[in-house]
Amino acid sequence: MANPFVAATTTEEESAEAELPYLTEYAWDFEHDRLVYDVNGKPIIVYENEALKVWVYHCLKCERYQYNIYRHGEFNEKCNYGVYIEKYLGAYPNTEKTASLVRKEIREAMLANPYVKQIDYLDIGDIRHENLVLDMGLTSIYGSLKIKFIL
Repeated sequence: MANPFVAATTTEEESAEAELPYLTEYAWDFEHDRLVYDVNGKPIIVYENEALKVWVYHCLKCERYQYNIYRHGEFNEKCNYGVYIEKYLGAYPNTEKTASLVRKEIREAMLANPYVKQIDYLDIGDIRHENLVLDMGLTSIYGSLKIKFIL
């Protein structure tokens, strides 16, 4: 039996999570950078953390402020989708300072998504070339998610 003297309260975070729509995305082949189709040629739909993994991948591949499609608002204000890391790739020495700046940009982009609760860890690999090696763990409203990408 529940304690009648304790008032049940919900936090703002819990009520915000309850209002979020169920997260769905089209399945993505990260190795070949393309959609995944079923045997009938229809795109496959993924849910929850697998959908969030697709969102993370696309967010990391999109340079922030570069494309007009990601702008919103009455006065065409810029939104927070994508990351601002292109300037670091191949242009700065592969030092801890550069990796720290890249981590900061990625954290900011990930935490803009309401499905992401926290970034558990974020390891940046080689950034001297055009590719970025990324190992990340995050906690979403659906649980833990580990991600490894070469972007």
